[in-house]
Amino acid sequence: MSEYPVIAKDATWCWFADPRAVYYKGKHEKIYYGYINTKGDVVISSRDASTKEIHTYILNEKLQVDDHNVPSILFLPDGKILTFYTEHNGRFFMRKSKNAEDISEWEEEKVLSFGLKNQLICYSHPVMLSAENNRIYMFFRSRNKRIPDNPKYADWRQNYVYSDDFGKTWTDAQYYLSSKGDYNKVPYLKIVSDNKSKIHFLFTDGHPKLGLSSVYHAYYEKGKFHQTNGDVVSDVKYNNHKIYIYLVSLTNFL
Repeated sequence: MSEYPVIAKDATWCWFADPRAVYYKGKHEKIYYGYINTKGDVVISSRDASTKEIHTYILNEKLQVDDHNVPSILFLPDGKILTFYTEHNGRFFMRKSKNAEDISEWEEEKVLSFGLKNQLICYSHPVMLSAENNRIYMFFRSRNKRIPDNPKYADWRQNYVYSDDFGKTWTDAQYYLSSKGDYNKVPYLKIVSDNKSKIHFLFTDGHPKLGLSSVYHAYYEKGKFHQTNGDVVSDVKYNNHKIYIYLVSLTNFL
């Protein structure tokens, strides 16, 4: 049995930011992948499917030595690349490549707050839906900054925003999962999409190191959140380019 090829000798990533690796065939046929190295650099690389040649670019130098900061990758219809990455409970960053299918040149880094104040952000999950005119949804986790008088209070939230202009502007954040102040009820999330009309959510109601936790599933399609069997959990209302979801606690998704 042959060994797997090594594509990065100094690299790590975390489970909860996706997609961390993308296959894209346009003018070129390459795999693009992001990671964090031991210096804390946020890195993106590409590997040519034919020549096996690897190119690498540092998106943010020495951000943090922390695998939570791994970049997620999204290709736009014109072949240009958006990357998103965060600090481990801190700021949220975005960069866009200057040229299609090319990681050698990038626009300046942007720090995005999505209208949140006194909130710490972690993880990034971009999804583009072709059936919604290539609207880009961004999912991420947030929590409040520590309260001196109540240090154990932590409102963990899973939020989303969207962009209808390929990342130039974003809506304010709306949350759809919340621990409601319980530090131990951290909702960890994985997302899968057909990139057309449907987004699947698989999430927990806590960290296993803090005790037993369960796993739940829901999906979004055509403006509604659904249970696995298709029952509607919540309508999504569009009003002045903002989304409001009325059911926001974990128990609403059981």
